[in-house]
Amino acid sequence: MDLSVAGKFVKLCPLRENDVTLLNRWYHEVESFRYATGGKKPEEILIQSKQDARYSSFVSGIYRTVDNTCVGLIAGEYKIVSEPLLWIRIVFIDSCWRRKRYGTMALQLLFRHSRETCRAERAYVSVYRGNAVGTAFWKNCGFSCVKILKAADSDSDDIIIMEKVIGL
Repeated sequence: MDLSVAGKFVKLCPLRENDVTLLNRWYHEVESFRYATGGKKPEEILIQSKQDARYSSFVSGIYRTVDNTCVGLIAGEYKIVSEPLLWIRIVFIDSCWRRKRYGTMALQLLFRHSRETCRAERAYVSVYRGNAVGTAFWKNCGFSCVKILKAADSDSDDIIIMEKVIGL
């Protein structure tokens, strides 16, 4: 599905063709992007971004409203279990744009859209336990741990499932 929503400082919209090179660059910055991929490869992200609008998954660029510069990527999907849910797969901000609140503003925009348009009242994300920076980010965004999935082998990190109640 195409996710296009604009706020005062950021907007979320499908990746432009000329921004696809950013996606490939980000994936090759292993230290910077390693936790944000959700285990997907760039090709899978691009295929997902071009899926028919009837699918509930989305891939959008995070753009600065003021100059239309792509500063990051957000991907996820809407699921209906007993209620509509938002599952966030990827939030990534280019290293030169980090610590400027673009990720937080993009999430707030996504939450508002999810609540108003899709009636989603809860959002979920999975985080590797070893990703201390990511875990801190999600906690600062109002997420809390609801479950820990133990790694199948001792060489892997456990996975923390975090939840946020989306309020208006």
